Amino acid sequence: MDSRLKYVHFPFWFFSAILLYVFVRVARMSDNQLPDFLNSYLTDLICLPIVLMICLNTIRFLKRDAEYELGILPIAFLFVEYSLIFELIAPYNSTIYTSDVADVLMYFIGAAIFYFLQSKNRKLIFSK
Repeated sequence: MDSRLKYVHFPFWFFSAILLYVFVRVARMSDNQLPDFLNSYLTDLICLPIVLMICLNTIRFLKRDAEYELGILPIAFLFVEYSLIFELIAPYNSTIYTSDVADVLMYFIGAAIFYFLQSKNRKLIFSK
């Protein structure tokens, strides 16, 4: 029997990002003061890499393909979707959300970081 779990791989950075996300959320709920960047932008920066890694591993599991990588279009689609929902639609319909162009930039940077981190085989841009 072929185990599909051998196609799933969550790298160290994924768990680090989740721990950072939880840390910021707990600090906000307990009214602890965080530096502005951590409080305002860190969760937006690491949100898409976390979501995209879960999507990538779900596809790898279903396709039984450990080498599968997300292309630029699905990553761009998720970036646009999150930007529209959380920076345009949600702030219009709820007072707990605020619209911020810097958040969109953080989503974009997070998506770009994921694109280059998703494969351990991808060569770095600056390598010789």
